Amino acid sequence: AMVFVYSEEANDNVLANNGSDRWSPRYLHTFVFTQPIGDKLTYVFQSDYGHQENALANGKTAQWYGVNQYLLYQQNDC
Repeated sequence: AMVFVYSEEANDNVLANNGSDRWSPRYLHTFVFTQPIGDKLTYVFQSDYGHQENALANGKTAQWYGVNQYLLYQQNDC
């Protein structure tokens, strides 16, 4: 599954916005990959990336990313 989100976020950092627009564009996407491994195990890989303009006090852009991995074990069938 792939999820893309674009939003306008409230930004109280008036200095970064030069005293004007108080909204900052933010982009975020998440990618999730799952793969069954046998009858009881499932591997999950997830990555995130985000980008927001005027996010820092000096008006610069912020970027962040992360990776998660899970190995899920199904203990019972319910």
